[in-house]
Amino acid sequence: MPSDQRNAASGPPAVVYVGTAATGAGEGGTGDRLVAEAHRRALDLGLSPLKRVARTASEADALLAAHPDAVIVAHPGDEPLSARPEAGGALWNFLHIGAVLRPCTPGGEDGSEPAASPPVRGREAFLVVELTGQVGPGSDRLRVREAECRAFAEALGLRVMDVLMGDRVARAGGRAAVVGLYREQLTVIVHPDVTVPRSDAPDALLMRWLRQGRVIHSGRWVNGFSRGQADAVVHHLRAVRRHQDTVGAAAPASDGPHIDFTVREEMALGLGDLYAADSGWAGVVSGVVQAGSHNSVTWGGGRANPPRPPRDTSRPLPHDGLYIRRNNAFGTRSALGAKDLIEQGVIIGQDQIRFDDFVAARTDQVPGPRPGEAVGVSHGLAAVHSEFKANEATTHFVEITLKAGETAPEDAPVAEPLPVNFVFVVDTSYSMRGQKLDTVKSALQTLYDTLRPADCLGIITFDHSVRTVLPAAAKKDLSADRFAEVVSGLTADGGTDINLGVQYGIDEIGRHAQSGRTLNCLYVFSDGDPTSGERDWIRIRANIAAKLRGDLTLSCFGFGSDARMPELAALAGLAGGHSTFVTRPEQVGTDLLGDLARRDHLAAIDIQLKLDIDPEVEIRHLYGHDLVTDLRARAAVLREAEQAGVRARTDYGTEALPDIITEEKGIRIFAPDLAFGETYWVVLEVRVPPGRDPEGLGTATVQYVDTVARASRRHEIDLSKAPTLAEEIVTVHAIGLWTSEVTFYALDDLYDRDREAAKNRLTQHIEILKAAHSRLPADEFRDDQVTLQKLITLAGTLGTMVSFSDASHGPHFATTVRAMNDFGRVRSGFWQQY
Repeated sequence: MPSDQRNAASGPPAVVYVGTAATGAGEGGTGDRLVAEAHRRALDLGLSPLKRVARTASEADALLAAHPDAVIVAHPGDEPLSARPEAGGALWNFLHIGAVLRPCTPGGEDGSEPAASPPVRGREAFLVVELTGQVGPGSDRLRVREAECRAFAEALGLRVMDVLMGDRVARAGGRAAVVGLYREQLTVIVHPDVTVPRSDAPDALLMRWLRQGRVIHSGRWVNGFSRGQADAVVHHLRAVRRHQDTVGAAAPASDGPHIDFTVREEMALGLGDLYAADSGWAGVVSGVVQAGSHNSVTWGGGRANPPRPPRDTSRPLPHDGLYIRRNNAFGTRSALGAKDLIEQGVIIGQDQIRFDDFVAARTDQVPGPRPGEAVGVSHGLAAVHSEFKANEATTHFVEITLKAGETAPEDAPVAEPLPVNFVFVVDTSYSMRGQKLDTVKSALQTLYDTLRPADCLGIITFDHSVRTVLPAAAKKDLSADRFAEVVSGLTADGGTDINLGVQYGIDEIGRHAQSGRTLNCLYVFSDGDPTSGERDWIRIRANIAAKLRGDLTLSCFGFGSDARMPELAALAGLAGGHSTFVTRPEQVGTDLLGDLARRDHLAAIDIQLKLDIDPEVEIRHLYGHDLVTDLRARAAVLREAEQAGVRARTDYGTEALPDIITEEKGIRIFAPDLAFGETYWVVLEVRVPPGRDPEGLGTATVQYVDTVARASRRHEIDLSKAPTLAEEIVTVHAIGLWTSEVTFYALDDLYDRDREAAKNRLTQHIEILKAAHSRLPADEFRDDQVTLQKLITLAGTLGTMVSFSDASHGPHFATTVRAMNDFGRVRSGFWQQY
């Protein structure tokens, strides 16, 4: 063993580095204090710091050569966190807030084994794929680097917060600080092929060590925050993440954007001392927030930056990819729209906001189908004026709309719907007691009453064990009394083994499943995380995916504000189902009946679209649709399209056209079946290069099986020629879709208890609508202003007392506090928080 004696810690050895190039501290008092702090930090991380300290890069290299298994603990010094660090100092900025730097490749550049490292702390990670702007954001090299770093993060069990490159690396320090102070540790995964701005830059030293496979920990002791206090801080700083993709502007340039946000009265925690240990935060939040006070805090000073969606809008969407409409809470229009609920004085939840809520009533502006057809296809193009757009780079709106007839023609041939084969997997754990389980019971009974004699249903229950309480049977073989007895006997107790329950359900549905002759649907009702059996969601999904049948749809209903909807949505996505966040007892029955009724009222199935946009035209926004990147999700979509082709043949005697969503070029969209009375909207925001005419913008192919014509239909559209929708109509639709998204984000603010942010967001959009109405006097722009203003009024009543009687006494007197319904919080893909 080398002569250097290690401390008592039993973890991997650590070289402590307090080099002057990074810290500005040499030998003496300040340097000794930094050494002591770095040693303390190393011990806290479970490392064994060497007693000999490196104050120069050459000393550090000598110690690393003597200890090939050592990691590095580098102290970044006492300088405040910089929002705009000098060129080549971005990685040191991450060390300043206590992050750990890890190379994304397992070994060093010489093929050596990676240095030893303690277990990963925390859950979040940033990926750094380039330090300079020398490689364009859309280059193949960056795509490869990102894929490699994502795989490495996944192997470590980390959730990727963001992918950083160029100037965005430097400006990410502030957001990293939020995460770093909130969690035990933030991991920054750095690709070894990144380009350092210059050879003598501070980051060049760190990159040399990272390319050797070294893990670099921060030697800075970041303290002053308890977990509860950090929770409160992050709770209110989340608004900043939504306002601007990169929130690291603790001291932005004078000509840059500034961000205002409000520290709410809930932060009555005495925060005055919390920032003493980190002068970089002293300018962000200062003073003690007294209980009941409203202190406006400015990040960097200046005026507020207009709220923006949390998605990184600095880069355009890809021209090639498979997209699907969101099939969870932001997917399709509900029976009762947002505007209706607001007019009735209801604080709406995000489950009631759909991407088309503010245009769904405007179908009279869209041409309907021709006689003998079930669906009409329209398109339009409109130049964007002023600020009336969701993305600031947008120059044009592009719209393609499919509108079904109001009802099926009386003389249209009718096919007998396929019998349904439903199996319900019901969580009967202790937490489902009371209204949750009663809601499921009521929905099951309502559905039973609607089924046809040949339809089948069965019930599986699970808590810490699993039971088949009703083997699947045809309704004609199952008396109403027997079914009612089984349903009423459901009770809740024990833990939650969702893995076993769902697999049992898949087994049970095979009792009556007949390929191509039954409609097989599995429904899962649950309220939270698995607590028994297999508890890892990744393994749960893998287990269930291995058992899934190609003709089975799996859908999930989540109960309770703690329901893991992203996990349930991912589970449903394995088999092309939908996930629903239950906010009202009647919602479950309504959704189940809706699934059942759609089989009788379909206007078009196997709907596929392909948009080939000129490569020089940027695609800046696509409302209400998500890019499918997961291979299993892609396979599920293609499997669903294959099933739609089978249904076209068996139900309507029609051969479906060859799939176009399987191609590799163009924006491909697989749309849900379209029922009579429904409209399907595809609206894009694009950027046409300056000085270029939109002529030659691109083409679109729309194909589907028309249930009235009993034939496949294909429409080839030149997007820049012969529009069937006027420019004004396209603009109205696009801004209406934007209004829906703004309303969604405002609700997100309200669930963060930030009424000020919600008010500002809605007020700013009202001003947009006013300006739009001045330029284009559409009634919709006027009416939506009133709707949003009423939402602001409703939001202002949150926290006030509501009485169920105007008397101050008596047996019927009751009060409550007006609050947002916790069940309504569903992010639906707009912000990947989980």
